[in-house]
Amino acid sequence: MTAGIYDEEFIHQTVIDTYEAQHGGGKTKNISAVFGLVGLYLVLEKNFSGKQVQKVHLLQAGKNKIWPRLKTANYKMGENHRGRGDC
Repeated sequence: MTAGIYDEEFIHQTVIDTYEAQHGGGKTKNISAVFGLVGLYLVLEKNFSGKQVQKVHLLQAGKNKIWPRLKTANYKMGENHRGRGDC
């Protein structure tokens, strides 16, 4: 069982979603990036708890079997739009 699953805030879900959103593309499954972005949106914009987000993920998983491949930015951490690290 995942740590903190009985905690209403369930911060662990937000940590997972953050990782999935950051590491989407490549060898990562399409569903991971989509779930990560949806989870972060719900927490940050709609004030959902981690437990509420987890319930939404369960509903999402049951509806779709094919998930879109999201395009990722092609730059390294610390670069601005001109490719320099002076942001």
